[in-house]
Amino acid sequence: MSELPARGQFTVTFPMGLLLRHYEGEKVDRLNRDLSRLILKLEAETRAGAKTTAAQGGFHTEPSFVNRKDSVVTRFRERVLIPGVQHYMTGYYRLQGVPPVELTPDRLSIQGWANVMRAGEWNAPHNHITSHFRLSAVYYLQTPDCTPPEGALQLENPNQISVQHGAYGNAKIHPRAGDLVIFPCYQVHFSHPFSVPGERILIASDIRVHDQFDELGVNHYNTMSISSAGAG
Repeated sequence: MSELPARGQFTVTFPMGLLLRHYEGEKVDRLNRDLSRLILKLEAETRAGAKTTAAQGGFHTEPSFVNRKDSVVTRFRERVLIPGVQHYMTGYYRLQGVPPVELTPDRLSIQGWANVMRAGEWNAPHNHITSHFRLSAVYYLQTPDCTPPEGALQLENPNQISVQHGAYGNAKIHPRAGDLVIFPCYQVHFSHPFSVPGERILIASDIRVHDQFDELGVNHYNTMSISSAGAG
């Protein structure tokens, strides 16, 4: 069968990068304890006035939490979160085929909040699509001792055709204290409830990366325009 003249370009659309990074040791344990103590103190003081979120129960701080001046929050931001973002972006630049960018703190804009949940509480499916943010991150300070899938973080497969014939293809992460998970902010995700005593305490963040892709608007998930004009 003969073909008519045509031009085309094969691309992969909506790639999903995922980083799972684990921190451990005495210094990490102390950091997690200190952060948990601060977050539980904030819960006791401010829970009554907390805003509604995707959380089904539980407690959320304001999104300015991760930028607090407390030494313990600064330590988390500079020694856990930012190195994790740099790790993720190293892989991102490699996939894009461009030289890596040195991500000094002035190249990152971050907002983040702390979350506390107890038995029966969970987060409904949602994403963090906000103009200019590229990544979402979750760091676990404390997790209950429960049997999977209780307490799991579930990342939904964006390719909906995969639900055909029972092949769903989601990813479940069973977190433990010291785990940092980073994924694109457009990734739909939710947390499974758990039924055992105890608290799950975490810090969730959204990150904007000021690089050449940010300047071009490549990751500003408001709209996507596709044209065949440049196909070759």
